[in-house]
Amino acid sequence: MEIDAITQSLNEYTNGEFDFALRSASLSGETCTLEITYKDGSILRKEKRQELTLFALKQLPAGFVYNIKFVKNFITSEVVEDAVKSIIAHEFPALVYSYGSFDEENGHLVVININSQLSEYAKNKNVESVIAEKLKERFLSDFVVKCDLSDEVGKIEETEEEFFVESTIVKHEIDVDEVNALCGEKIMQKPIYIRDALAKVGEDVVVCGKIKFLKSDKIKSKKDKKEDVIEQPEQADTSQDGEEAPVPYEKKYYKFSVEDFSGEIKCIYFSTKTTIAGAEKLADGSEVVLSGVVEEDKFAGGVCIKTKNISLCILPKNFKEPVVWKTEPEHYRCCFPEPYVDEKQVDLFSVLSGNLDDVAPYLKDHDVVVFDLETTGLSAIDCKIIEIGAVKIHNGKIIEKFETFVNPKEHIADDSTLIHGITDDDVKDAPVYEDALADFYKFTRNSTLVAYNIAFDYSFISTYGTKAGYNFDNPQIDALKLATKNVKGVKNYKLKTIADSLGVLLDNAHRAVYDAIATAEVFIKLAKYIDENGKV
Repeated sequence: MEIDAITQSLNEYTNGEFDFALRSASLSGETCTLEITYKDGSILRKEKRQELTLFALKQLPAGFVYNIKFVKNFITSEVVEDAVKSIIAHEFPALVYSYGSFDEENGHLVVININSQLSEYAKNKNVESVIAEKLKERFLSDFVVKCDLSDEVGKIEETEEEFFVESTIVKHEIDVDEVNALCGEKIMQKPIYIRDALAKVGEDVVVCGKIKFLKSDKIKSKKDKKEDVIEQPEQADTSQDGEEAPVPYEKKYYKFSVEDFSGEIKCIYFSTKTTIAGAEKLADGSEVVLSGVVEEDKFAGGVCIKTKNISLCILPKNFKEPVVWKTEPEHYRCCFPEPYVDEKQVDLFSVLSGNLDDVAPYLKDHDVVVFDLETTGLSAIDCKIIEIGAVKIHNGKIIEKFETFVNPKEHIADDSTLIHGITDDDVKDAPVYEDALADFYKFTRNSTLVAYNIAFDYSFISTYGTKAGYNFDNPQIDALKLATKNVKGVKNYKLKTIADSLGVLLDNAHRAVYDAIATAEVFIKLAKYIDENGKV
């Protein structure tokens, strides 16, 4: 049986009760991971899940190790809105619209408000039926999509104030160096972000970036005549005045993508007799600035630039979007630290005498925030933070605790919940990452950041902190590295193993604040091995 037919077999086995669909299949070595979705409203219990897994394994081709994941397609207003916007961006980029509403009780009714002038466009493109079909593919349920017409959608109020605001928003420009004309005229305008260009259908734009996926082909005439290639005499290597003769001209077009830090856009360029030589110098990785008109791509979907001019350039060395960092918030807004009291930390003799000789030198001079995260997956690029737990160490003692769930604004997969126990209900009323990280940023100021395998946790803090405008530029120490260098004779270096070896109790593993407390206690015991500069 082919892998993509497994869901048909599952649906026949269960009489269509779950409406299974294959969302993704990936291969890593000899392990094939299948993600199979089932419709919202149905319950796939543990025993049934095990039964279906065994059934599926018997149907699949031999020779691989299979990892089968069953994921429910939750239908909520938020995820439907995101799905509709994604579908429109891909299928109908020229559509001027605003998202209306979603009525789950009325046949999964989705209302989209579109500009009245685009009524014929929406009708000819079958906008309602296409979106409904795509939503069914995504959520395995029927949807009704209705387009309401309005003259107000996309309308711009022409006031001096709004024009001023618009002029400040469109200052997403990039400075490039050494611009040299390659095809057509030298481009003198500053390029804008590709992210902004994607929305300018029908407008002239200038963008820059690196070329990817370059392909070229001859332009064929209707009759595919040989006259499409205009050849020069073979013996004419040089002209009468000694200059090189023109390169034989072959009508060609070039398709490629250009990518900057903000996005990627497809391009097409039709060469002429005077530009063919320059166009042939293009290659994947070429740094270019180009101008042209943004058009709807009728064949591949989305938009593309019908290119007029191409210049070579040198992109900035630090080719990233400039970030305007926010300052430390004056007050906590939604996540409030609490005093941390632990009887194990109380040493009456030390308190009365003020003796800190038993405190590691590094901890006498540095406040430390030990933190741990729970996330929806392993990659900060496409996974979300769902819990932050942290404690602050001052003079070798844990003095404060910081903990909060974080609303990822998406369903938490069942497989993820099995690891940390966090469900959609836990996070539904929690702050979003922008608000949670604002308070966590305040909590970490003037402190060293510590985590167990800090590279993982910090990748999320850095990625989402940057999105929120907060620069977590603290010094860092990896408690895993500290343990690896200084704890010997253990079978592995998992946090639980190291905690046990040092007499530290780890309760509720894989919950952020408890992992952070255990890591902090391990860190305090091993801090004597850290020098004054924080080197392990």
